[in-house]
Amino acid sequence: MFDEYQMVRLKRRTGGLVEGTLGTVVTVYTDPCPGYEVEFCDNDGSTLALLTLYDDDLVAAPEAERGGV
Repeated sequence: MFDEYQMVRLKRRTGGLVEGTLGTVVTVYTDPCPGYEVEFCDNDGSTLALLTLYDDDLVAAPEAERGGV
């Protein structure tokens, strides 16, 4: 399970984004099943996609990529 504001990476191509794209969990859903609203931005901070995803779509970003958060 991921937490709000946690940095994550896509496990596979989804929503026009490639595997490994870095995103931020902006909402955690628990009912009726666990899911996440994840925002993916470009280097300028513009939103590329806002997707509803699940545990099997994501992997936690390594600590170094999260800025020590």
